Amino acid sequence: MASFDDEAEPLPVTNYHFEDDRNEPISFHVLPIVWGKDKRQDGKKEQIYLRGIADNGLQTIHRAVIAWKFDLFSVRPVISVLSKKKKWIVLQRPRKSFEKIIRPILVTLHCLSYVIRNPETSAKSVWEYLANVFSLYEARPSQNDLVEHMPLIREAVKWEEALAKSKFIVNFLEERPTKRKLSDEDIQVRKKPGLSTDDLFDTVCAFCDNGGNLLCCEGRCLRSFHATVKDGEDFTCESLGFTQDEVDAIRKIDFYCKNCQYKQHQCYACGKLGSSDKSLGAEVFPCTSARCGQFYHPHCIAKLRYHETGVSAEELEKRIMLGESFTCPIHKCCFCKQGENKKDPELQFALCRRCPTSYHRKCLPRDIRFAKGKEGDEEDMDTRAWEGLLPDRVLIYCTKHRIVKAFGTPRRDHVKFPDVNDNKISAEKKTFCQEKKRRLTSESLVVSENSVSMRKRLSSEGLHKEKNAPTTHRQKMTLAAKAGKHSKLKSAIVKPSSRKSSSPSSSLNSARVMRCSNETCFRFNNAG
Repeated sequence: MASFDDEAEPLPVTNYHFEDDRNEPISFHVLPIVWGKDKRQDGKKEQIYLRGIADNGLQTIHRAVIAWKFDLFSVRPVISVLSKKKKWIVLQRPRKSFEKIIRPILVTLHCLSYVIRNPETSAKSVWEYLANVFSLYEARPSQNDLVEHMPLIREAVKWEEALAKSKFIVNFLEERPTKRKLSDEDIQVRKKPGLSTDDLFDTVCAFCDNGGNLLCCEGRCLRSFHATVKDGEDFTCESLGFTQDEVDAIRKIDFYCKNCQYKQHQCYACGKLGSSDKSLGAEVFPCTSARCGQFYHPHCIAKLRYHETGVSAEELEKRIMLGESFTCPIHKCCFCKQGENKKDPELQFALCRRCPTSYHRKCLPRDIRFAKGKEGDEEDMDTRAWEGLLPDRVLIYCTKHRIVKAFGTPRRDHVKFPDVNDNKISAEKKTFCQEKKRRLTSESLVVSENSVSMRKRLSSEGLHKEKNAPTTHRQKMTLAAKAGKHSKLKSAIVKPSSRKSSSPSSSLNSARVMRCSNETCFRFNNAG
């Protein structure tokens, strides 16, 4: 898939449409598509122009465009077009009257984006997801949309290995479907009660964990925020600090929080910021679940998940660094290790808002007390669980986190935005990340090759063991004699034992770190 590192700050354009040199509307997908660096697929040679607005409506855009590309790894596909001046422009919301023209290509890209993050998903889940996303369009997504862009799907599978693992895509390509006549049911969308694209996003503020008037980030994090001080004042929430005029302008375009805008996300295990930009060498990677916005360092998630995978933590860390997808611990009950069933109230999840800890309702420990309290609860127990804030789930703070009485929540310093001035990653860091990935790849290949060659050498080494033993003995005796003659060499031999004497304290420090991988846990344990 094309990378998005050609330009540091692509221009975002909303309320857009495209037209040809006869001023007729036309879809962007007819342009040559960029699959890799300088690798373009043939497309229309005629002049195509982009019209739209940018900079919160202050700038009108009218530019000739020559190519396009897409990124499937966000919660929604990111589509960009290349201007004649070699500047990339990110497409946000199209003009209402233009939606019908580009709907088939949008359906196809949303489908690919969904299955690449959910390779095991069923066809039913795919079509339900697409019906949800395009619920406000006149026609519901259908097989015809994908058939229309079958060549693009085939080419995308060649460029992105993760798509080749999707059961839905593999079956779809094998069946070689053709277009069919649309029924009235396809043309007239049936909206499901309570089903909305907003279901993807968080229903409480990322700062204070309360509801109200929220601004949703359209990026991979899926979080929501109180945008103005007024929105958050009832909850003692610091909010994003926008003015109402700023919020009104933002709502006309797609809002991205600073983490998603600059591709710097926090690890949900340790709380530290890391680059999530794959083109520059990612340090944190997203959980593959479509409704999960959490990121993790490979070594952090490996420590949490390796015992379930049958491989060592080191091996799992390498695999994730090399692109292997994973689901985080949030999606299994930490007590019974089973998944969630939202149809059964007892098997719905209670999710901690500070660390990757989940319980079924029936598995909740007694020391996690509900707001109303239960019979037998001690009166001085902190409230740690609330109903009604998360859809079909319980919001909790697990016992790792100390409750601050003034807020009724743990300390609210858990959200970290990147320093914009430090956002640009240096060339040295980019080279280091890429070199580390190459080294991990080569190490994996060497281990695989050595495991085969080692078995071949074992028998021959066994035959020569007796023959070589006297020579080895003489070599050791010679080294020992030299050691006796040279005091400097003798003292150098003693030094390793002095280093070993410090290992117990090192082990103790390691044990302290392993006891609590969540940075928040350290904060609350050290708080008054």
